Amino acid sequence: MRRRKVIAQKIKTKKQTSNIFSVVKPTYNDIYLQYNEGDSHPYSYVYPRPSVTADCLLFSKEDDKVSVLLIKRGGEPFKGSWAFPGGFIETGRETIEQCARRELMEETGLKADELKLVGVYSKLGRDPRCPMVTAAYCGYIEKKEPKGNDDAAEARWFPLDEIPPLAFDHDEMFAAALKLLNL
Repeated sequence: MRRRKVIAQKIKTKKQTSNIFSVVKPTYNDIYLQYNEGDSHPYSYVYPRPSVTADCLLFSKEDDKVSVLLIKRGGEPFKGSWAFPGGFIETGRETIEQCARRELMEETGLKADELKLVGVYSKLGRDPRCPMVTAAYCGYIEKKEPKGNDDAAEARWFPLDEIPPLAFDHDEMFAAALKLLNL
């Protein structure tokens, strides 16, 4: 795969010395940066970046039966399909794990204490909207009644032997979480 060449025009690279900005010699990485004076984030990349999301796989054990929490998607893509609670990170405001916890609360009304990283998923085409990187987390919680909120039309617990087809690549996340939790 070839990278598109970025033609670097005169890029002003600034270096902060105390409160005084001075012009310094551009470095190798500067050809990929663009300086926008007066912007709240003056340095930005000139090539496309993927979106970042987090997903939360929650399990509950009751009478030796394990269940997993799923949401029914209320919007496209995969409207009406079952998936794990998750969504887009609020860039600059939260970590990816905080994103997983926030999305879990927004979509189901539930909280998780301890979460383990299942993996990072970035297969090309995993989301039809754009290139997407997601971190999947898993954990156990006490079984409480979820409520489908935000962009989740419904939320409910499924026994492990009754899992419906899942949206995106959530079946891969599910298999990895089962292995991680020895289920």
